[in-house]
Amino acid sequence: MKQKGIFYTILSAVSFGIMPLLCSQAYDLGANAETLVFLRNVFAIMILFVLMKQKHISFAISRKDFKNTALVGIFGITLTALLLYNAYSYISLGTATTLHFLYPAFVALINYVFYKEHLAKSTVLVLLAQVKALIPPCTYFVTESTETDRAEPSSLDTRKET
Repeated sequence: MKQKGIFYTILSAVSFGIMPLLCSQAYDLGANAETLVFLRNVFAIMILFVLMKQKHISFAISRKDFKNTALVGIFGITLTALLLYNAYSYISLGTATTLHFLYPAFVALINYVFYKEHLAKSTVLVLLAQVKALIPPCTYFVTESTETDRAEPSSLDTRKET
């Protein structure tokens, strides 16, 4: 069972790792962030529908749970993906992805500031390590040549009509 979990984790990491590259390829073919997020969610719905039917998982949900799930889906998943995919149009894939995966630090800091949650020493050490690790990419980001920047999003919407 543990090996299956490790395999799924590695497969997930590889999938997340190639996602920016696939987005870049899709942009080169004329797609935009909105199209990518829409298609990502449509395919997820189709796959999850089949999996839930195969495993006989009920689709029933209370109104309260639907409301909470909708909020998480809109703000926690869709908006996050939309912002990240849009970021790929303005800064390098590596910089955008690195900044995106700082979210655990933001969660810890938000919990500390707004919910008065105690930060363990290990959490503080991890936050400091993230800041230290982020300094080299940020200096690169500041000095990054505009020649490597992606095209403006408005130019990504233009497609050749046949």
